[in-house]
Amino acid sequence: MVGLFKRFGVRVSVDEAFKALAYANEEYKKFEETELGIDDKFYARAYRLHMLGFHEGALDPVDIEEELKKAEEYLKTIENLVK
Repeated sequence: MVGLFKRFGVRVSVDEAFKALAYANEEYKKFEETELGIDDKFYARAYRLHMLGFHEGALDPVDIEEELKKAEEYLKTIENLVK
């Protein structure tokens, strides 16, 4: 994340970058609590698990477990739709 800020000429400390990431994470959780469509849920899982988890390494084990539970719920929803 800090690399992204540097690329655009914005200087922030690591502490500020982590605060921004924490704020974005909390806002995302609020957004996700509302009723999302199927495609929204798919892209939410993809972003959280792939981008934040794999590429950024920004998810801790508790967050990963929570995201995997949500992915499992998503798969159950899809299975019910195709039956």
